[in-house]
Amino acid sequence: MSVVSVDLASGKYPDIGLCVLSVSGQNTNVEFLPFPVHSTKPEPTRVAESCIDLCVKYDANVLLLDGPQAWKHPDHGSQFARACEHELRTPGKTGLPGSVTPHTYKAFVEFAIAVFDALDERGWPRLSEQEPPHGSRPLSVETFPNAAWRTLGISPLPAKAKAKPSDVVGALASLREMFRLDIAGDPNHDELQALVSGLAGIALDRGDT
Repeated sequence: MSVVSVDLASGKYPDIGLCVLSVSGQNTNVEFLPFPVHSTKPEPTRVAESCIDLCVKYDANVLLLDGPQAWKHPDHGSQFARACEHELRTPGKTGLPGSVTPHTYKAFVEFAIAVFDALDERGWPRLSEQEPPHGSRPLSVETFPNAAWRTLGISPLPAKAKAKPSDVVGALASLREMFRLDIAGDPNHDELQALVSGLAGIALDRGDT
C-alpha cells in the first residue's frame, strides 16, 4: 500500500515537494524524491503526467496534491470562496471561474486546477462524496497542509520564506512522536508539507474516509 503526496508549486520545479508513503507492517516508510524536471517552469499537463508515472512506479492509487481542485460552484460556499476554504480558513479564496482572492494567488490557483483537470482526463478523477474511494481505483485528492497540522494538534509550519530550519526539524519530530515513520533523508519545507498531507492518504487508500 503506497500513496504519493505532492506540495504543488507553479513557479519552478525545485519548489515542488514530493514524498511517497508506503505501509510496512506497523510502520509507514517515507521517501522524499526530487520532482521530475521537464522545462524551466512547471506546466500542468507535464506535472500531471509525472505524478501518474510516479504512482505507477510505486503502485499507488491515491495521489494527494496541495492546491485547489476546482472553481467554486455557484450554489455552494460563501460569496468569494468554496465551502472547504471557508471551513479551513485558507489564506487564498477560490471563487467563481477566474475569481481569486487575493489576486496574487490567481496564477497558482489556475495552475492547480489545470493539473487536476489533466489528471481527470487521464483517468485520475477527483475524490467525490458521491463515490467513496475504492482501493484499486486511481484517485486525486486536494489537500491543505495547514489544516493537517491543526487537525493533529501541531502548530502549522510558518510560510516557507519565514520558516527556520529549526521549524522544520521541530515539526518533523512532532510527527515522529505521533506516527511510526521510517524516513529516508531529511525533508525540506516543501517535502514536509507533502508528508503531513500524505498521511491522510494512507487511510483513504484503505477506504477509511
